[in-house]
Amino acid sequence: MVDPVGTAIGGISLAIQLLDGALKGYTFFLAVGDFPESCLHLRTRLEIEQKNILDFSEAAELLGITTVKNEAKVPRVLRKDYLVLGSIFKQIETKLDTLASFTTRYKELESDKVGEEEEDVIEAIAEKEQTPILLKWQGAAKAREHVSGTNHIRKYYRIGKSIVQHPKRLRWTAIDEKKFMTVLDELAGYNAYLRDRLDDEYTKRLEERTVKTYQEMVLVRDKIDDLTHLVQNAMHGYAGHQLQALARTKSLAVANDAADDDKPPQYVDLINVDKLEFNHIKVENPPVTEEVAVERKRSIGTFQATDVSEARVPVFIEWKRYIPTTEANAETRPGAPLPENTDRVKGLVKILQSSKLDSFRAPDCVGFFDLRDGAINNKHTTPSLFGVVYRIPGDRSTTSVMPITLMSQLGSQPIPSLSARMKLAYLISDSLLYFNAVQWYHKTLRSDAIIFHQDPKTKSIDITQPFLGGFEYARPGGSASSTRVPPKASRELYVHPFYQGDQPREYARSYDIYALGIILLEIAYWRPINVILADLFKNPGDPSRKEAEELRGRLLSAGSPYLLNLKGLAGDRYFKAVHSCIAGIVSDQDIETEIEVSLRLHEGFRKQIVENLSTLRDL
Repeated sequence: MVDPVGTAIGGISLAIQLLDGALKGYTFFLAVGDFPESCLHLRTRLEIEQKNILDFSEAAELLGITTVKNEAKVPRVLRKDYLVLGSIFKQIETKLDTLASFTTRYKELESDKVGEEEEDVIEAIAEKEQTPILLKWQGAAKAREHVSGTNHIRKYYRIGKSIVQHPKRLRWTAIDEKKFMTVLDELAGYNAYLRDRLDDEYTKRLEERTVKTYQEMVLVRDKIDDLTHLVQNAMHGYAGHQLQALARTKSLAVANDAADDDKPPQYVDLINVDKLEFNHIKVENPPVTEEVAVERKRSIGTFQATDVSEARVPVFIEWKRYIPTTEANAETRPGAPLPENTDRVKGLVKILQSSKLDSFRAPDCVGFFDLRDGAINNKHTTPSLFGVVYRIPGDRSTTSVMPITLMSQLGSQPIPSLSARMKLAYLISDSLLYFNAVQWYHKTLRSDAIIFHQDPKTKSIDITQPFLGGFEYARPGGSASSTRVPPKASRELYVHPFYQGDQPREYARSYDIYALGIILLEIAYWRPINVILADLFKNPGDPSRKEAEELRGRLLSAGSPYLLNLKGLAGDRYFKAVHSCIAGIVSDQDIETEIEVSLRLHEGFRKQIVENLSTLRDL
């Protein structure tokens, strides 16, 4: 008599083996060398489909399985649908098989004898594609091989053992783009079918997993062409609009952050944005000094588009200093901004306008204008300032009301509820995770960069609806045209000690995360940082530079109460998140631009900070 339990366990084990075969096939073909440059977009599509099936497998809890002995412990999706899933995995593997006809030496290698030493297919692909989820599958697959005592991956992979072991010995050749695209479309169809097998709980997991994967795919790419391929092919993947928005924003950030002498050829096209006409902007109480940029003082006003029949909309303005030219020519007036400064503000505006995902928490950027365009007879008394214009939410009848900063609210009474403050902390950290994933670093993150829109009638604010403003647009450490101004010592309390002083190190992502930690401290105590730490300073209202430089060490010193008190104020998870920000996720000696370090930092930021805070947002 057939044992139904044994049959089910055997079928489940086979389905897992077939999943391994499909994933091995994807990874193998991504490792094959010399992909024709004209067809690189096809390879990008192939990687997107690979990541989609990996995300499905992780969301459905399939990736970590090493043995199948008890049916009751098998993930629900697999236990319910193992026959269907196994069939789909086999069809994916078979479909990938057809790509072998586009490679050289296939026939020759197919009959090779398998050698003692094997080439690791994972290591054969580009380092930037060795994401944590792929490495997780590899670890589990190797564990399954060890348990089963057989090389079941290669057993179920049909194109030949030697080829699977030696992808570097193959080369792409004579790719038929139409046929290749047909294969990709069919693979996408299989992935869509797999997603449809998930119920609501697993679908939510898949959405969360997909966001993580897309962030990682964008994070490890720093070439405009690679990012462009992602932008062009993103919509073929699941929730492709997210990947497209991330890749587009990253390409702008990469171009904008390059040194002036090292701009990519696409730079001019990428930052192509027209300056707003001065007469379309009405500024209430326009600034009379450039200090408004240093002090981060905002203005309000109204904006009217080119069509004068349209009503004016309420806006607020952030000011950016620029360095004026000393001579006029046929194209510029006296005191016009240096071209490099104009390019910088254009780059900032384009990035802000591309950051449309809600998770960025970026205000709605309309564009920019030059305050001196409104100067009468080019009077030099008008400060050299760009105005970056943001729309205030509401209908056209909404009154222009100045946004309120987090800094201005700290210490206010009554103290907002713990649940509201925890949600605020989570949203700010998640926003920073998104911006860091696309290599756009804030560089001057303080609590006066966090803004809330006021209700135009009641003047009330909702601290669970923050926006992130005050982005720096010039390259610190760049050319002489940089507009970076060393902040006052009191502002340097938010600045990582490695970035303080007259000769700071090159900016690193960890410095944004450090500033986030200071803001999280403020949110928990609901007081400004100089008040929280008043006992550490001779003059709390104006700490010295030396005191600012020593702050990190004093916060982390044994027995220091300022971080430990967070356990009582907001719980252990909040303490762990803030401690990770201040102490750092990677070593101070690690080079954050290296792919392995970058991925480790991103994963640590997400797990140790964002996910810890996420668990507290619904208190």
